[in-house]
Amino acid sequence: MHFYCLGIHIQFDDDGSSDTESETDSAAVNEENTPELGDDVCLDDLTDSDMSDLDETEKPRPHRATRGVRALTIKRNNKGETQLHQACIAGNIELVRRLLDQGHVVNVRDHAGWIPLHEASNHGFRDIVELLLDRGAAVAINDKGGISCDGITPLYDACSNGFLDVVELLLDRGADTAIKTDFGETCLNGLDKWRRSAILTDGEQAHYEEIRSRLLATLSKTGICRKSAAPLTNAQVESAPDAESDGEDTTLVEEELHSGDRKRISLNRSENKKVGKVRHMSL
Repeated sequence: MHFYCLGIHIQFDDDGSSDTESETDSAAVNEENTPELGDDVCLDDLTDSDMSDLDETEKPRPHRATRGVRALTIKRNNKGETQLHQACIAGNIELVRRLLDQGHVVNVRDHAGWIPLHEASNHGFRDIVELLLDRGAAVAINDKGGISCDGITPLYDACSNGFLDVVELLLDRGADTAIKTDFGETCLNGLDKWRRSAILTDGEQAHYEEIRSRLLATLSKTGICRKSAAPLTNAQVESAPDAESDGEDTTLVEEELHSGDRKRISLNRSENKKVGKVRHMSL
């Protein structure tokens, strides 16, 4: 139904209500549905278009738990050995890896001047030696230690204690066989010194001869070793002196090897002052 009054067009619906009344009612409903400032809003009731109108900073974000990262504190014992030194001495590769992951210095020295690579090589932990080399110790593979270390390198450490698998790894990674200790000894001298005190199986003898031949070949090229002496055998192993001669500081001690049933004879600390293992036997 349409009425024209003074130029104003008024339309009524069938129920008699006007468009103006409908618009007024709609506006009232919208006003009721519009939240006031400070009112709680249920995000589940919002449409996609409502969410798109939110500012990025106002959009809900997942809760993220945070915690502070504690920097590793390097601690030393009375010998100046850090946590990494001690882990290498103990053969704890998981602790070594965790310390390195936490930022422990790889080539740190103790009070005497030894670095962790010396310790791992001296104690025969091949996996730790490899891990250290992979994590930054390769630049110190020929390190001769501090002024109290007699010029001993990790390679000499491994040779003088008969850790042939470590010797092999160090050679593969570029260790210099021509470096001499402060006493003028080469790694070949250290290897033969160890051989004179060790009873080997046939397989171990073959491995020793292979390593020795490799050392001799590189030393011959540098002119350091001119003679090709034959490898030592069990027949040339020095027998341990009687207990009465212990006071001469040249006693030999037997220690059970973890890798087999045989026993290895190694020089003790007091006699072996020019050999790497000397520094650990009495620790």
